[in-house]
Amino acid sequence: MEQKKKYSISDIDRMRNALRYLKIENMVPYYEEELAAAVEDQLRTHMMNGTDPHELEQAIQKKRQLEHEWEREREERMRRISEPETLRKLFAGA
Repeated sequence: MEQKKKYSISDIDRMRNALRYLKIENMVPYYEEELAAAVEDQLRTHMMNGTDPHELEQAIQKKRQLEHEWEREREERMRRISEPETLRKLFAGA
């Protein structure tokens, strides 16, 4: 028989906080009760599957890194669009 992973209260809180962070953007606008229920459902699933809290924290780091890269890309696009040569090309046919 397979032994189930045991989680400390700290591990459960870490997982809950990570899931809340990862879930919140997908539920905007959200109601606190709906978010809490969705997080608890996912927490239960992760605990049943033996997910390590560190795995969820790594997912947060990856998400933050991607958000940072997307922001840099948006800034670069805005910079290119606002260059005088680009503006001339855009409005040449107007």
